[in-house]
Amino acid sequence: MNENIWTELPFGYFKDLTRIPRASGEEGDVLEWISKVIATQRLMIEDDKVGNMLITLPASSRYVKQKVTTLQAHVDMKCVGKDGNFGPEGFPLKLKVDGDWISADGTTLGADNGMGVAAMIAIANDTTLKRGPINLLFTVQEETGLHGASKLGLDIDSEYLINLDGNRFGECYIGCAGSFRASMVFDTAPLFKSPFMHRIEKDVYSSWKIRVGGLQGGHSGFDILGRSNAIRKLAGFFNSLKMRLSDLNYFLAEINGGDEDNSIPTWAEATCIFNRSAEEIKHHLLEVAAYAEEVMKRNEPAVNVKLIEVDKPSMVISSNESQTIMSALLTLPPTLIELLQCSSSPKTSLNVGTVKTAEGRITVRLMGRSSSAQSLQDLKSTLIRTDPFPFVNVTIESENPPWEPQNDTELLRIAEGTYEELTGRRLGIGIVHAGLESAYIGGHDMQKISIGPTIEAEHSINERVSISSVRGFYSHLKAILEEISS
Repeated sequence: MNENIWTELPFGYFKDLTRIPRASGEEGDVLEWISKVIATQRLMIEDDKVGNMLITLPASSRYVKQKVTTLQAHVDMKCVGKDGNFGPEGFPLKLKVDGDWISADGTTLGADNGMGVAAMIAIANDTTLKRGPINLLFTVQEETGLHGASKLGLDIDSEYLINLDGNRFGECYIGCAGSFRASMVFDTAPLFKSPFMHRIEKDVYSSWKIRVGGLQGGHSGFDILGRSNAIRKLAGFFNSLKMRLSDLNYFLAEINGGDEDNSIPTWAEATCIFNRSAEEIKHHLLEVAAYAEEVMKRNEPAVNVKLIEVDKPSMVISSNESQTIMSALLTLPPTLIELLQCSSSPKTSLNVGTVKTAEGRITVRLMGRSSSAQSLQDLKSTLIRTDPFPFVNVTIESENPPWEPQNDTELLRIAEGTYEELTGRRLGIGIVHAGLESAYIGGHDMQKISIGPTIEAEHSINERVSISSVRGFYSHLKAILEEISS
């Protein structure tokens, strides 16, 4: 049934998209391709200084006087592979079709938000669709903090906005969480010293790399429930080891993990020296690792904790400061801070996205989210109070506002009615625990919704999109546009 999906709309356009590099900040080629695919109709095309592009579609005949609808999707994607981020050399993506699912071999798929982009191109080129005038808004740099939408320099004259960045067919979002990005920097340059300055003798001490890997990862908003964070788990490993051996000292050489601040990290590793010989410490390491794996496998079936004896590092941090760094990671607010009232959906969360040792500094990248502006402010204040830890500096770097819910609009009623007519089921209505560009587009008088196909594990190599849900999503989108024009 799915052997020839690439001849269907919008699948064919999506396949074309997977051939074009489109990391955040590098969208020029894909925007040029989109303008050529649609420009055969000699349409009005505008762009702004950031790179956002607006294409205006005239109405079908007899629907010229209908209300203007804006369709919007972002053209950039997360480029994550098995060994971290990849560049243009990773394209074209290697697509796989397995039953009802499309994925990419060893990389992110880019269905977030490529299927939305493909649907907009398909709408533009569908000559049979009965619709009013449409704006097609293609935004850039969404994956780096909604940067394109926040700097939007185009006049969007429209009554309705349909954002196509939803990730569950059958769910319609009418609001989204606000967010902030932050960095926690440990200025460790003055602390790095030769191991011999700490009287670390080769025959008494041993050096190890501890790595937590194989976690599912995913989008730090959509997938925050039930996923383990490799950086937090690595800090927990050292805490468990210290509780087991109270007189244990360790000296960090480096700690690294994660790929993006808005992705749940799938791996983290630390290289250190223990004040134990390899023979003394090895069985303790193995037992703590085995217990950590057993606990995590309840929701992370592929987890692994690897212990590798390594050559002694040339420079390490003293034991007290090493433990301070791990304690700071452990005492951060939890991943899931609070749920929405009368719901199992997250309201406020904090993702520890990356940790990196470089140039005498250990930098931790964080992303907080909440649908409550007050909760978001409280979380920022809590992080800033991390300063009691010595040599630590916390900086709030960027912020995005929440999209305040619109509970009763004509556009929402149209979306509900057409979905029920197509499927026989009621459309789910909710607030998504992720940032959507709808928060920046249009004023309070613009009616807004967000829909999309079912996408799993965005921002990870396990990303996949449901074929049947794409068909349903595209049919629903066409039905909404036709109903608006009727």
